[in-house]
Amino acid sequence: MDIDWSNILAGFLGGAGVGSIVTHYAKKRIEKLLNEQLADYNSELRKLNDNYQIVFSKLHADRTETIKNLYNILCEIDQDIRSLKWAEESGDIECLKVVERKLVTNSLEFYNNYQRNRIYFSEDTCKLFELMHVKLADVNVPINVYYTYRGNLSVEDQEKETERKEKMKKYMKEDIPKLKEEIEKEFKKILGVVEK
Repeated sequence: MDIDWSNILAGFLGGAGVGSIVTHYAKKRIEKLLNEQLADYNSELRKLNDNYQIVFSKLHADRTETIKNLYNILCEIDQDIRSLKWAEESGDIECLKVVERKLVTNSLEFYNNYQRNRIYFSEDTCKLFELMHVKLADVNVPINVYYTYRGNLSVEDQEKETERKEKMKKYMKEDIPKLKEEIEKEFKKILGVVEK
């Protein structure tokens, strides 16, 4: 029996060729299927990312509006404090009473606005708001006690008048302007105006 090597070689090469073609088409078909799945996955990922960007943009816009409102009130408070310092130093009691009422209104508006929107701020920023609220009260109360309702002073209030007025002046001159500056810096960080 003679082996016909040419037929065997032709059969082998033919089988290898057919196998290569089948493998090539199978590979292309699988690659096409994987590319379609990858495109679907990327499309879903893009949709999720777009939705996230929309939500984030809306949140940042809300936060920006909140900061704008709070900053406007903070500027009003700053002006009130300057006017109070002037009225107190010049001894203009009527002006002092008028400005103090305005300061009380602005202080309450500032604090209430902050309370409604505190979710937008870090704990450190919230502490600044809380401290500002305390310092403003420490200015408002002595003005009420020693200027507005002077006739109703208790013995204790009379004894502590000088000390309380000095603290009040310090708060108006140093503490409140410094707190305003710190809150401004926090606002700028949040808005991306300055680097953190």
